[in-house]
Amino acid sequence: MMFGHPRHRPAVSWTAAAACGTDLLLTLFTEAGVNLPVPSRLTYSRDDPYAVRLDCHVDLPDPAAWFFARDLLLAGLHEQAGHGDVRVRPGIGPSRGHVFITLGHPDDPAVLRAAAWEVEEFAMRSLRIVPAGTEHLHVDLDDMVNRLGRDAD
Repeated sequence: MMFGHPRHRPAVSWTAAAACGTDLLLTLFTEAGVNLPVPSRLTYSRDDPYAVRLDCHVDLPDPAAWFFARDLLLAGLHEQAGHGDVRVRPGIGPSRGHVFITLGHPDDPAVLRAAAWEVEEFAMRSLRIVPAGTEHLHVDLDDMVNRLGRDAD
């Protein structure tokens, strides 16, 4: 069954999956030179098509959650990307094959290292769910306006 005129339908293809996630074992670099393992999870959902979520499971009852632009993650696989609280960059030299995710204030950041292939595999799965440039087709503006109205009350 076709809906609407073909010229008015966006040429978009996506998988039936509405979300994806991957578990990662990140490495936290400390000022003391100690490398600490940080079990983590990256998730992406069609319901929030512009963002990825990074949950870091540290010694807290709930994981530390960071939300940032999927475009930042995609760009950071190949070049330094981001400003402020979240930055992503590929490793160079002996760190080639890794991606570095820097979280927090630039004066006191947490630097996490991930295997580049794991982050890239996650990113490619997110692109199969919502191709780059089609994110706007998945934003429910009515729901967003309703939530903003409830938050204002």
